[in-house]
Amino acid sequence: MRGRLTRVVSGTTLLLWGAALGAGGCGATLGTEHFVIQNSSLAPREALIALGADLEEERARVSRFLRREAPTRIVVWVEDGNRVANASGGKLNLYAQHGQIYAGAAAHELVHLTTGYTALPFLEEGLAVYVSEELDPDLTNLFPQVGQPVDAWVELFRRRDTLIPLDVAFRTQRFDWNLDGLPRDAEAWQTYVEAEAGSLVRFVVESKGWEAFW
Repeated sequence: MRGRLTRVVSGTTLLLWGAALGAGGCGATLGTEHFVIQNSSLAPREALIALGADLEEERARVSRFLRREAPTRIVVWVEDGNRVANASGGKLNLYAQHGQIYAGAAAHELVHLTTGYTALPFLEEGLAVYVSEELDPDLTNLFPQVGQPVDAWVELFRRRDTLIPLDVAFRTQRFDWNLDGLPRDAEAWQTYVEAEAGSLVRFVVESKGWEAFW
């Protein structure tokens, strides 16, 4: 059974189509202009519709900020679990708990899908957090902000003379942590924060412009 719903978002009309949506839930599929959302979570139909609208808005904002067009067709997988949103293989993976979809990091992951993650991890992650922080400056409850903007963390490292040198950070091949409290987790998180503060990315973009950064 197929249905069609028209929803108005930010002054524009957003068309959504669904296959076997029913009440939402496991197995539901929803499509918008640029996204195909596959749901295997317990999130209800209304949550999927709201997610589709939010993703369209985030995609438009990321494209405007980067001055680069985000992919025109993105597959989104939604499943139950307590995990951080991520993007791989051209797909966006989001997670839900108790029927609520957590998509606060969508802008961050959309940056990766737009660039194709072709640069060094240090720069790619730096760009993603720089963009997401600029779009939502008050959103500090996501990883890696953990309570305050990442620039504030970098300033704290600087005052304590514990900054990781740029030549070391640039050699980072992957941000691999287990979050088990061992020192490698703290070092990986700090490298991630220093990259993403935009500390470097922000400095280049805001002092030299996007062309210099690219």
